[in-house]
Amino acid sequence: MSIEFNLDKSIDEFLAFQHLYSNIGWTEGIHNRKYDEYSECPRNIKVNNGKEAVIELTKFKNKLLNYNKKIGILISSGIDSATIAKMLPENSYAFYATYVEREKDPEIDIVKKYCKINKLNLIIVDVSWKDYNDNIDYLMSVKKNPIHPCEIPVYMCCKKAKEMNINVLLSGWGADTHFGGMDKLISKDWKLYDFKKRYEYCPRIKEDNEFLDNSYKKFINKNNIINTQEFLTYNYHIMTIKSFFYLPELFGLLHLPLWGYIGLNHELNIKRVRNGEPKYVILEAFKILYKNDNINITNKIPFTRPTDIYMKEHFNDIKYHNKLKKYIDNNKNLSAQQLWMVYIPSIIVYKIVKI
Repeated sequence: MSIEFNLDKSIDEFLAFQHLYSNIGWTEGIHNRKYDEYSECPRNIKVNNGKEAVIELTKFKNKLLNYNKKIGILISSGIDSATIAKMLPENSYAFYATYVEREKDPEIDIVKKYCKINKLNLIIVDVSWKDYNDNIDYLMSVKKNPIHPCEIPVYMCCKKAKEMNINVLLSGWGADTHFGGMDKLISKDWKLYDFKKRYEYCPRIKEDNEFLDNSYKKFINKNNIINTQEFLTYNYHIMTIKSFFYLPELFGLLHLPLWGYIGLNHELNIKRVRNGEPKYVILEAFKILYKNDNINITNKIPFTRPTDIYMKEHFNDIKYHNKLKKYIDNNKNLSAQQLWMVYIPSIIVYKIVKI
């Protein structure tokens, strides 16, 4: 298989955006489709508020109740998947990944509560560094793109679902970018320079990088203010599609990201988001669906993973390309997630592309 691989641009783009936004890297492979902003989730169903969203979700539920297949959900403690959990028939299966290296799982008790309320069978999938080490090369070979650390636990849950003969897998995917969940990034009007510094995951190799800046230009108005919501739709949104959608496909699972089918029938109310109501439509739907269940809405718990442990123990296990070695030397205080983003391109270069 021939691979078109621009090493310098690929490394720069991945360090900035956590994926190859422009598809400049590997151009062949079953699961390396060309994505636009909504090709995978057209959001043909439009709603104005949580009440209308519940009506549309209930239509999905009625179809699932008559669907003679085994159904599961990828669940977390968040309201996105909790609202979708209400749509499953009783005795369906909820798959939740937890890490053996982590001393305490901050989400597990909340997940158990949602499963009990909705009469779902909770399947806890233990994930370890061995699962990462065993599957990183394979997934990047399939995907033709670097992987995010969240992809391994999703892969392990999909694998378990397949082993249990699950046919349909629901998820709460698709809510954050469209419904205002990225509240810190849309908390104010950003000038281009400030937004780049805030949004990009790793420090730039060089500040005057026209190639990276081109990713922002079509979202900037005449006052040099970036339309953050549109940028997230085209960049972060596509990164999450690339990191998520191919995994159920690998196991022949029908993936139904219900919040990916529903869109807003109005412009996102940025003022409401900035006043402390991120994902206000989904929050309204949650309150309606759980009004009789005596459950409190918890603060958002970020998806935690022991990347700090993994990188502390394994960052020095591999050989680094000269460009990345120089980058490490010039950036001594990289976070665990940033170390991961240096680690992954090195595997691509030496183990898969074999430069």
